Amino acid sequence: MVRSPQVESLAVLPLLNLSGDPQQDFIADGITEGVIDKLSEIPDFKVMSRSSVFKFKGKETDAQTAGRDLKVQAVLTGRITRQANVLAISAELVNVSDGSQIWGRQFRYPISDLPRAQDQLASAILDKLKLRLRDGNTGPGECLRESRQ
Repeated sequence: MVRSPQVESLAVLPLLNLSGDPQQDFIADGITEGVIDKLSEIPDFKVMSRSSVFKFKGKETDAQTAGRDLKVQAVLTGRITRQANVLAISAELVNVSDGSQIWGRQFRYPISDLPRAQDQLASAILDKLKLRLRDGNTGPGECLRESRQ
């Protein structure tokens, strides 16, 4: 089994709105901001700010280029689509050094459950990176990095 690289810095690029409806941009932006906020609660884990990553919104930039520009080890990219009242999120975490995919996952949520979407996306990333909060949640608290042996 291949181990995940040690990641201590991350950028969450703005999610792409693939719904075809420009009014859904606020949903994509809100999820992006929510994930940034959740991940930034982890002590000693560098997460790029909204103002730093939103300069890539609407631009054709690959994850490695964005990561190098932002000086991070990993970049989260993603897309959202909406069909009726269901939101689908597809996300991948990319290793900036070699462009490999560290993690990828698809989520589906009722549009009424956006806070849960943000929380679960952030939790999935924390799980993959083996970051844990002392209280076991992805909310405020002390963080422990699990041993990678």
